[in-house]
Amino acid sequence: MRPIRNIEDIENLREDEKLIECLNGEVNYYRFLCFHPRNDEYVILLNHCEQPVRFHVRSIIGRFCTDYTTRDIITYRRDYALEQVKFCEQALSEFDKEGKK
Repeated sequence: MRPIRNIEDIENLREDEKLIECLNGEVNYYRFLCFHPRNDEYVILLNHCEQPVRFHVRSIIGRFCTDYTTRDIITYRRDYALEQVKFCEQALSEFDKEGKK
């Protein structure tokens, strides 16, 4: 999985190149369509329903990835779930400490 790290990575995207958005444990699938014809600060991606979605160029950096495999997606989801479990366990332990007072 290769994250998009800068504007040059975005400029090097080819039409119809597959992208994924990894955000809050969810993975969304897109295909690159083009830069916005009237505003080069935006790109147009097609979502999994083939609907065009406009994104600001800077919002893509660090949030989208290319060259991914199914294993990458499963690993991302697992890691996110483990983070959530840690967060919940910490909250429960703090709750238990308050209950003992």
